[in-house]
Amino acid sequence: MLASLSEISKDIKALLAMLKDSTRKQGEADEKAYGQLVNIAHKR
Repeated sequence: MLASLSEISKDIKALLAMLKDSTRKQGEADEKAYGQLVNIAHKR
């Protein structure tokens, strides 16, 4: 049972790391899109 809990803990840690990375990348994409919209708005 302890081995199972250890594996579950490792899986949760891996999932959290993936979620953190995904959230960071989405934030970067959002910032880039916002910057592009600002550039478009200034050109008009």
